[in-house]
Amino acid sequence: MVLTPLMWKSLDNFATSYSYLYPCPLEWDKKSGKLVCNKISRKLVPWTISVFVGMSSIFIFCLVLLSSQLFGLARIELSDLLLTAVFLCLATFSILLEIVLLQFADCFSHSFNCGITHLRRLAFGRIFLESPPHSIDPLGVTLNLIVAMFSAYPYFMYPFVIYLGIDPFTLTLHYLLPYDLTLLTVIFTLLRLSVISSLIQGNRLFSCVAVTTTISAHVGLSLISVMHRSTRNIYLMGVGRRAIDKYLSGYQTCQIILEIAVDFVSSGILIVMFLGFSFSVALNFMTMKTYGIIPMPFYAFFPSGSILIAVLISFMLPMLVDLFENCGEMYARWKCLVAGNVDKKYLRRKLKATRVVRLYGGMFGYNIYICKRSTKLAYYGWILSYTITALLSVDRKSILRRLE
Repeated sequence: MVLTPLMWKSLDNFATSYSYLYPCPLEWDKKSGKLVCNKISRKLVPWTISVFVGMSSIFIFCLVLLSSQLFGLARIELSDLLLTAVFLCLATFSILLEIVLLQFADCFSHSFNCGITHLRRLAFGRIFLESPPHSIDPLGVTLNLIVAMFSAYPYFMYPFVIYLGIDPFTLTLHYLLPYDLTLLTVIFTLLRLSVISSLIQGNRLFSCVAVTTTISAHVGLSLISVMHRSTRNIYLMGVGRRAIDKYLSGYQTCQIILEIAVDFVSSGILIVMFLGFSFSVALNFMTMKTYGIIPMPFYAFFPSGSILIAVLISFMLPMLVDLFENCGEMYARWKCLVAGNVDKKYLRRKLKATRVVRLYGGMFGYNIYICKRSTKLAYYGWILSYTITALLSVDRKSILRRLE
């Protein structure tokens, strides 16, 4: 897997699609071709209001609705309850991802830009490696479709959400508060209008995470691909220590670049994988069990979202695994080269001090798991197992009888 022009185009399309919005902590600069980190300042005030006021208010009202149902303070219809749970999950993970971006955007952007520079140096000024002529780039097409879909989603979803009255503010006013208070009605009407900003910001966030993480993984894979090609053509026979150090310096630079963004990468992998797992199970359940229960315009979000998440998982997870597997193959090749080298002890000592590049999933400096082949199989197994469990736990006929 290598970086392609169509993948790179998705970054430009992302910047164009949200160019009318206020700045956020991580942005793409089309002119310089670099990721830019916006540190906390006055220009991030609109973003702060949108995230920590708009999304937080959605989170709080969803939590109040679910708590009212749990403790018997209100009797909420099942369809509204399921939609509230979906809004709660979206708001929770959006806030978590925004906090991670705010904290680690600087190191991630620096690591990404250094990776591009190092790739140009190793590939003699090019970042797009050779690809078969007239070949289709499915991942590049998918990334551009993701940008287009996420940029259009809010403007299609918002009218349906407001018209059907399924936003958390309308549901709170309907189930928990009296209608005869004019002031409350005015306040909640204004809150309903603010939902559009949270929808746009949430879709921009998911689009940014999907595109930047995918391309950064492909930058790493392109670096390993360049070095793997050179490994096939070199035998390190009759060379001294200086030549060995020069050859291994490219790999060590890759390790340093990855180490710069290790906190962001490990936290992002853990959150995004858990997000993909939770949303995949939830959307599969909603798709199979709520047909004819959720109003049709809004129901279409669930099957389309389920397919989109499945496509993202099938593209992104193998990339994380391939980075470790490809580095392992290259490292094994280096061990074979020890036998033909004059200074065997020095080369063996250098290889012992060199680790295979790998990606972790963790939080707060604690690594929980390594992204390797067994992790991919276990992840797919968890999604399938929990989806089947969720579908078997609820009978669709009983849901329809309760609604009647």
